[in-house]
Amino acid sequence: STALGQAFRVNQSMKTVNLYGNGIGYAGSEALSEALKVNQSLENINLRDNQIRAAGAGELAEAFKVNRAMKTVDLGSNEIGASGAEALAEGFKENQVMKTVDL
Repeated sequence: STALGQAFRVNQSMKTVNLYGNGIGYAGSEALSEALKVNQSLENINLRDNQIRAAGAGELAEAFKVNRAMKTVDLGSNEIGASGAEALAEGFKENQVMKTVDL
């Protein structure tokens, strides 16, 4: 997951990533969050069924506050709970390009 996060930091041409069911967990969501803060090309990401939970959702929410490219995110089946959903809602408030979110 950390290697993918590093790759997303430097790759500025990729538009869509499907990481469905890869079990990236908190560590992966943290690495991905850091990458999404600087990546401005990735528009669609599927993170369904990755054991991200509330803490990981909080990390991603921080990225969504500053990312200006992401349009679609799928975080279904990640047990993010109410606190994770609240963190994401805060992140999405500052994101003017997000079009579709699946929790």
